[in-house]
Amino acid sequence: MSRISSAIPIYAFSSQEKTLGKATLYRGVTPIYFSHEAQTHVEVNRDIIAQLRRYDFATEGDQFIITKGDLIGAKGGTNDLKVVTVGHELTP
Repeated sequence: MSRISSAIPIYAFSSQEKTLGKATLYRGVTPIYFSHEAQTHVEVNRDIIAQLRRYDFATEGDQFIITKGDLIGAKGGTNDLKVVTVGHELTP
């Protein structure tokens, strides 16, 4: 996604320092530490939006695409894409 030069920001959430370090090398990507231990998919989405709001990267009504894997924490398993609107997150 970062190969295309656009004004759309990309945020890379990970609990792995190595992954966050690599993300700093990609154009337009902001790496953010995020621990997802023992969370459901809905909780992960909600907490990601909460962090974006905390850093003032998101405001009410903004839309984001969240990509992640079914097996959270498993390497190379990204197979889920969700469009979320800030302020309309699902609660577990």
